[in-house]
Parts: sequence; structure tokens; C-alpha cells
Amino acid sequence: MLCAAAIAKRVNSPRPQWISAAADLATVIRTRPELFAAKPHSMDWYYPILCAAITGSEAAQRLSRDWDRFVVPGLGVRCVFDQPWVTGGETAELALTLALQGDARARQLLTDIEVLRHSDGSYWTGYQFANHVIWPEERTTWTAGAILLATAALSDDPAVNATFKPLSLLSQGKNSYPIE
Repeated sequence: MLCAAAIAKRVNSPRPQWISAAADLATVIRTRPELFAAKPHSMDWYYPILCAAITGSEAAQRLSRDWDRFVVPGLGVRCVFDQPWVTGGETAELALTLALQGDARARQLLTDIEVLRHSDGSYWTGYQFANHVIWPEERTTWTAGAILLATAALSDDPAVNATFKPLSLLSQGKNSYPIE
């Protein structure tokens, strides 16, 4: 919603109600988790932190609570907690989340998924560690994009910071997002 609001403002058609809706959604994510169906996906674990609906000590507690459920040391992040496979995309997205929080574990996660790097520089989507095979046998652009964003965040890239860090205003109940 915030990106759409930024685009609307640039084309001289501001939509402040979209910013307000984003703030309301962040509040619901933070305060009413029971409204959302429980799923086994790792992204449901870290996305509320990445989008800054959950911040500070609450974010740290959330990450700590399910870390061992989703993170496989030396391999990366499980896509779903009940399956023996890690994915480059989810691992990079968690690394991005951690890098934006100033958490040093981000760098290790990116190191862990180097096992998914193909000789041409692209990344396999995932690794099924019970059978020790690359799975699925595909190299997606969204995996590459997540890795690029996480790597940029670790370098404190101004564009990445400008995109993600202002979202924390919404978690503070502020309905004014600094859209340029």
C-alpha cells in the first residue's frame, strides 16, 4: 500500500487513506495475531518484522522463539518448518530482516546459502537436505532479488534503507509515512 501511495503522490493523485490503511494493518498484525490463520511458512514468522509491524524487543522475542524451528545451521531457512528443505529466497529475506535490525546473524545466513550458488553466479531455489539434493531444480529471479537486497542491506545501502526503514513509523502508530 505504501509503494502504491508513493506512486499516486508522484502522479499528483495522493491517496492518504492508503497510508492510513497500511498503519491500521500494521496495528492488527501486531495486536491481533489470532485473526490470521496459522501456517507452517517461515515468511509468516519474519515478514511482520521485515515490514516493521513488529519492532524492538517484541521483534527480537519473535525471532528467538521460532529460530530453531526454521533456521537450519549451516544451510539456511526452511520454507516450511515441517519439511526438510531450505530456500535461498527465504534465507535471504530473513537475512534482509536481520540486517535492517542490525543483527549480525544476517551475514552468516548469506554465507550459508552459498551452497545454492550455481557456477554461473545464479542461485538454486532450494536444497532438500534429507536427500542431499538441489530441489526444486530452478533458479528464480525472486531468489536472486532477495539475495541482492540482503547483500545491499548488509552494506547499509541508502536505497534499501530508504525503502525499508521508514516503515517503522507505522509500528509507532503514525499515519504519516514520509513519501517523497
